[in-house]
Amino acid sequence: MKKIIALAAVALSLSASAAPISPTPKVQTSGTATAFTTADATFRLSAGSDADSDALRLLSEKLPISADGAIEIVIGGKESSISDKIPAEADGYYLSVSNNNVTIGGADGPGQFYGVQSFLQLFDAPSVTETEVIDTPEIPIRGIIEGFYGNPWSHDERIAMFEFMGRHKMNEYTYGPKNDPYHRGQWATPYPAAEGKLISELAEAAHRNKVKFVWAMHPGNSIAESNYAAAVSKFESMYELGVRNFSLFFDDISGENVAQQVAYLKHLTDNFVKKHSDVSALSVCPTAYNTAFGGAGLYNYMSTMAQLDSDVKIMWTGRSVVDMLEVGNLQSFTEMAGRKPYIWLNYPVNDYGGGSILMGSVTGLDPAIKNHVSAFCSNPMEYAEASKVALFSLADFAWNPDAFNPSEAWEQSIEELMPDAAEAFRTFCLSHVDYYSSSHGYRRADETPEFQALNTECGDLSAENAAKYREYFQKQLSAAQTLEALNSTMTAELSAWILNFRLQAERGLALTNIAEILISDSPADFIDEYKKYEEATAQAAAIVDRDFSGTIKRFYPRSATRYVEPFLTETLGNQVNAFKDLNVDYPADLFPQQLLADGEYYIKYNNKFLCNGTGAANNSPSNPSWRTQEDDINPNRQIWKVRIDVNTGRYSIISLHDGRYINEIGNFGVNPYSADWNTYTITRLNGKYALQCGGYAGTKFLEANSSRINRGDRADYNVKNFIFEFIPVNDEPEPTTEVTLPATVMILNDSGKALTKVGSQAKFTELSGEPKKTQQFTIEADKTSNRFAISCVSLGAPLDEKATFRTKAEFSADWHTYIILEHNGKHSIQNCVHVNNNNNTNYWIATSDDLLSTSDSIDPFAAYQFTLRPVEESSISEIESSANSQTIYDLQGRRVVNPTKGLYIINGKVTRK
Repeated sequence: MKKIIALAAVALSLSASAAPISPTPKVQTSGTATAFTTADATFRLSAGSDADSDALRLLSEKLPISADGAIEIVIGGKESSISDKIPAEADGYYLSVSNNNVTIGGADGPGQFYGVQSFLQLFDAPSVTETEVIDTPEIPIRGIIEGFYGNPWSHDERIAMFEFMGRHKMNEYTYGPKNDPYHRGQWATPYPAAEGKLISELAEAAHRNKVKFVWAMHPGNSIAESNYAAAVSKFESMYELGVRNFSLFFDDISGENVAQQVAYLKHLTDNFVKKHSDVSALSVCPTAYNTAFGGAGLYNYMSTMAQLDSDVKIMWTGRSVVDMLEVGNLQSFTEMAGRKPYIWLNYPVNDYGGGSILMGSVTGLDPAIKNHVSAFCSNPMEYAEASKVALFSLADFAWNPDAFNPSEAWEQSIEELMPDAAEAFRTFCLSHVDYYSSSHGYRRADETPEFQALNTECGDLSAENAAKYREYFQKQLSAAQTLEALNSTMTAELSAWILNFRLQAERGLALTNIAEILISDSPADFIDEYKKYEEATAQAAAIVDRDFSGTIKRFYPRSATRYVEPFLTETLGNQVNAFKDLNVDYPADLFPQQLLADGEYYIKYNNKFLCNGTGAANNSPSNPSWRTQEDDINPNRQIWKVRIDVNTGRYSIISLHDGRYINEIGNFGVNPYSADWNTYTITRLNGKYALQCGGYAGTKFLEANSSRINRGDRADYNVKNFIFEFIPVNDEPEPTTEVTLPATVMILNDSGKALTKVGSQAKFTELSGEPKKTQQFTIEADKTSNRFAISCVSLGAPLDEKATFRTKAEFSADWHTYIILEHNGKHSIQNCVHVNNNNNTNYWIATSDDLLSTSDSIDPFAAYQFTLRPVEESSISEIESSANSQTIYDLQGRRVVNPTKGLYIINGKVTRK
């Protein structure tokens, strides 16, 4: 019969002076009287015959205990004098603190240990009030699964984690690091002596903290009968190392055979588990470990798994890989599998992206799941110390879900983990809550609440509200500097994120200064602050964590991705545009060079317009589509705002109709816009454009079919990539080139000299009348590489990657084909050699002494050096350069009627418009 009454939400009568216990107890009653102060307290032990040795050890390690101590600690189990007050449930404990007396009783060894841990938390306060606690857990198994993809925890990190788990009453740890060859790839091979010794040490350290050490094996598809003996042998070898709890992982494999998996598990149960009285029942991570992965075959898979012995625990992540669980889904699992699920919660794990670290409160968990699970275990981050922020809360939830308060638990974790810099750490954590856009779709809206409130109040950054934004970013900067000055395990582990956090603050402060400068008519000050912003941005972009020899996963830290980072990038773009609109002089290379000017465009493919919906019935489609006719009723549906992102140098494409952006797969984005995911490298050839994904979205090119735009399979240069037209709505289009490739051309340098074959050398020489055959070049698409081959008409001699001539017989598509692009009427030519460990992507250049050469350091925009002129057009008129001339030419000598912003020749001089 239960000896306690579970309370619905909060502990009873918890006085303001009582120190909090975590996890929150079922029942805690506290008076107002002080039992004793902690500074001068001394203790003596009165241990019952069944007192737990680990509990006694913990008391001796943490308290001043002697035979004549003033305060008596009575500790024991069900055979002690306090047995009538001890709850009957496993892990339960009774704790009483009164004047000069502490009583601790446990239903079992872990219960006594947890009673001691609760008392030690009370003892952290300057004084301890009279308190009585009666406590049991709601969920029997509460723990951690080290199952992330990435660099595993170190031996010391695991031992420190066991101490943390013991302190927070977590009782199971599953060892399953993906990189341990003896866990996965070499699962049948026993650990060598040195590695085996470490496993034994881990098992022992876990047991000292009342944590079950579960060793997991991942045999993949090697589960035929011929593998049975090896599996049993491996388990026996682990038993000899001190392991008494085992798990099998079948996750993330293909071609699963659930009948084979069940037979394999039954064999291990019958031939290993049941032969050792001290080995507990197996647990298993199935291949179909969530609803989404199970698909249509989930019922058959789980109903076969239901044939396992009823005490075998089956792991489950919920509706999807990253899911905060739903009661109905858990009930469905139980109906299929014949048991409650063992929850593998994929939080705070951060292995499914490259830059987020999850330091926020734990939200979204329904206390009602407590009745529908057999275990509740977290898959943490590879950052062990940082994971403790979330694990603190998850331990609290698993012990007492009804009393769990996400914000209170999170605040307590901050105080416990970083007591010397709690406020700075709190500020830092609030900027690392959201999981930057990923395939699992896990996003958090509660990041940077102070900034959200500020931005709601002020809106866009302006000179009028710059002081308010400056105050926010100054607080962020101060928090980062405080953390950088500390020498702690936490700050050392998070140093890369703290640096990124500081640089983000510096960028924000630069923008507040720019907002005020823009109304002060001080271009020089704008340029100084802009360069500060760009320098901080470049430093942040260069940060790489876990970048060591042999690393499994590198991280590229990001901070405040939900609100602050988008604000910074959008604000900078607005400020740059505002500065350009001032029509003041500035260095030509100050801002990223642009293939397309920022503006509004029609996008066409095969003479069709890209359109955002076609009418009321299709008001908000999930993806843009092609339409043959121009929309003269709602033209904004076919107009696209194209702007360069000054941080990445890539372009965003946003519908003027409703502000939605085109994402990396050709749909309209549903996550908040991100320059790292939703911008494109745009290149041009033959007057048409190619769109290539960038940043976290990979490097695939966008393609098109008759109905829509989509991401294709090609990630390399291909003449077939250039399929889109960008037609300015209001401005003149970019000047076109004189040639459409393939063609036979002259290759001219800036001086108008023609590339000429002179023996094996390529030189630029003067044209005299019609071009000679040694000055004519055939540029044609190579069918093997889909790049361009360039051969002199004279003898068909191909140019090689060193800008010298080969014989026709020596031509190689791997070595002698090139990437050709166009911009402002000129072409760049780039090597593309990736064979035999040779990586040559040098650009061709014309040297000052009229030689053709290559360079590995030239800026790509500076590589647009060559005019390709069809051989039938041998000359152009001279550029008018009279001082009285008002005719405008581009830098290639073509007359421009309606110039857009850029560099032009006016009155014989290069001038910025």
